[in-house]
Amino acid sequence: MSDDTHESYNVSVVIETDQALLVRFEDSTEKWIPKSVIHVDSDVFEADSEGTLIVKRWFAEREGLP
Repeated sequence: MSDDTHESYNVSVVIETDQALLVRFEDSTEKWIPKSVIHVDSDVFEADSEGTLIVKRWFAEREGLP
């Protein structure tokens, strides 16, 4: 599977570190997302933001994202 294949989710960012975002999904689950797997077209990149999170598909599948 290609690295340029992506999945998108509606989220809000809870906490940001230098390396990752803790995001809350619509079903209220929270998950750490490494910044390295977030696509440039994503709406969320920093704390206190919300919108569409776009991540690499291999990561979404590996982590079982909701």
